[in-house]
Amino acid sequence: MAEQQKPASLVGRKNIYQCQECLGIIATVDRDAGTTPFMIGCQVRSGCRGRMQSAFYRVFDAIQPTFEWYKPDEVEIEKLDAGTRHHVDMGGLLLRRIPNNLAIADAVKATLPGEAAR
Repeated sequence: MAEQQKPASLVGRKNIYQCQECLGIIATVDRDAGTTPFMIGCQVRSGCRGRMQSAFYRVFDAIQPTFEWYKPDEVEIEKLDAGTRHHVDMGGLLLRRIPNNLAIADAVKATLPGEAAR
């Protein structure tokens, strides 16, 4: 029987997600090994109910991530709702802002139509 190959790690790989409603974009990086979703709720504009779609890691390496996918620790897992806990138990990662990159995220947000005046 042929030996099964392990999938290549995506740790350190960058991706972008674009909202299909407001057209906002976020850049992400995988901090840990695990699964990331193809679609997520909009992370750019508060109140936007759009869905953001993955670019499947087809991005320029020079892009600066503003969010990261990470594996939560046991303390954080205990606080998750049942659905999110199941996602993590199945190898899923969670998304969070990268604190040092908030200025970049705000600068990108300000370029969106209707955001500069807010």
